[in-house]
Amino acid sequence: MRTLLFAIAAAVASVLMLPAVLLLGFRFDEPPPAGPAQVELEAAVRAELDRQWRFSELEGIVERPDFVPAPIVTDREWNRLMLECMDRAGVAQWGYADGSGLFIEGALPTASDQLSFYWCFAAYPKVNLVSDRQRDFIYDYYASWLIPCLETSGFDVMNAPTRQAFIDQAPELGVWNPYRALDHYPRTRDSIDALTARCAPTIPGIAGWSEQ
Repeated sequence: MRTLLFAIAAAVASVLMLPAVLLLGFRFDEPPPAGPAQVELEAAVRAELDRQWRFSELEGIVERPDFVPAPIVTDREWNRLMLECMDRAGVAQWGYADGSGLFIEGALPTASDQLSFYWCFAAYPKVNLVSDRQRDFIYDYYASWLIPCLETSGFDVMNAPTRQAFIDQAPELGVWNPYRALDHYPRTRDSIDALTARCAPTIPGIAGWSEQ
């Protein structure tokens, strides 16, 4: 019955050209709570650059470039911007693991590869830094809209944390997102785009909240 009511609400919303979240009690027109101050965001970027420099193992090999902290980008923006940046640097078949840094498929990264990655990461930094009030706001969005939207689209969300566990997550562990806990994933880029258009992964306006 609950699923049927949600489907009806979503259908009515699409007909009226209104966000379905309004029918479920979650209001986009309520601004997100204030997050960390700019100085805190800049400190988080500098700390992440320190971590990436340690991963690069370039200390004592090349002089570390110095950067003014750039604006934080989302996960989705980061993937595209880093691909473009690394392509311009001539680095191919690369990947990134959050805990060990750059890797090259079938080979060890060279010092040049590592330096290129560090330059690109400094130009397009990503960190998860949100306040407890913002995480509480995000959890409400997930529980009242995103998870039901994904479920009515044919996906199960696995192992959702409690509200307090979600709020207590350390920033370096990332922010849990229902899209990262699906029981299966869309098979094509078009189907992914259609799903994210229907079930928006994030709420605009929260800097430092990495997006699926």
